[in-house]
Amino acid sequence: MIVSRCGNLSLPDCQVVARIVRHHGDLIQKVEFNFDNMRENFQKENVSILLQALSVCTCLKVLRLHWCPISLVEGINTLNRVLHRNAQTLEEFVMIKSYIGDKGLEHLSRGFQLLHKLKKLNISDMQCTDQSGSRLNFIFHHLPLLTSLNLSENHIAYSGLLAIASGLQQCKHIESVDIPDIGLEKEDEGHPALAVFLSALPRLQELNFGENHIGEGGLKVLLPVLQKCDQLRSLKMFSIGLTSDGHSMPLLATILICLPLLEKIDIGCNNIGDRGLEQLAPALEQCSRLTSLCLWGIGLQSSQSILTISHLLCQLGSLKDLNVSVNDCGGSEHDDTLCAAVKSHPSLECIQLPESVCSDVLSVLKRHAADPTTTLRTVYMCGSWTRQE
Repeated sequence: MIVSRCGNLSLPDCQVVARIVRHHGDLIQKVEFNFDNMRENFQKENVSILLQALSVCTCLKVLRLHWCPISLVEGINTLNRVLHRNAQTLEEFVMIKSYIGDKGLEHLSRGFQLLHKLKKLNISDMQCTDQSGSRLNFIFHHLPLLTSLNLSENHIAYSGLLAIASGLQQCKHIESVDIPDIGLEKEDEGHPALAVFLSALPRLQELNFGENHIGEGGLKVLLPVLQKCDQLRSLKMFSIGLTSDGHSMPLLATILICLPLLEKIDIGCNNIGDRGLEQLAPALEQCSRLTSLCLWGIGLQSSQSILTISHLLCQLGSLKDLNVSVNDCGGSEHDDTLCAAVKSHPSLECIQLPESVCSDVLSVLKRHAADPTTTLRTVYMCGSWTRQE
């Protein structure tokens, strides 16, 4: 059962949904309530009605709550009852943008004590801080089968990561971690907490720690840890304060070379520039399994970078998605070289171009993408163009 835009439901509507849930409570395995775009007169009583109805369910495998304005006492107590009643079946729990804070997470943690079969946990943007570190540590001690964890947009900072690390050692199956924008600040650059946190995750395959300003100092601390993550397939480092100055690029190149299974790389919104891309190019060329590469907004200004990107396309035959938008490196005779590289690529499906690329090249690529015999489907520059099947 998926009910989107719950925030627009009237009280009678919620009562109808609740009756359906109660009537089929022993059969429903998946529930997703999305309270986005709540109307001004929306009553929290409606949330209570829906949560109380969920408490009759006994075989939920997936429970997702988005933008759920849950009350800190009554609402969370009801949710804990739902979790306990479905402890033997629940495999995925998502609670995004509920803003319950540290106090709310403390109450909610009691509901996790029996969730020994939970595999996916997403509690992003709950307005939790480093004060929740010990409570998260407690939660992870009870989730031995956890494979996917999302704590993004909770400002748990370095001290929170340290508190969590020992609990994660009990979760020996974690393969995916998302921790963007968790309050790792520039003034603490080089703090070892992130390295300690990642050291507890030997099976990691997907890692996102973007929008945390760890800078060169943080990358240097992470180097020995990431070199051991030889199963990593996705690495997202969007906007982490990297520049072409100092040793950031050699450090990043060393990390990439040590990760032979990488399929997705996102280093967008770092001030890498033309010189930085040139330094990284040899390491990127060795990522032979790469299917997605994001170079969005990395400060490219020279037409030479268009040649570098064209050469990367020729070397990365598995690439399906390339994003080089929000750069200013197009508009020269080298645009034709890029165009030729895109047209001859064996598997590229989507390309997002710099706005400075000449319009003639864009027109050529659109015509190429319109050909049903090609792999290219989407060409993006100031709006998207997608082939219609």
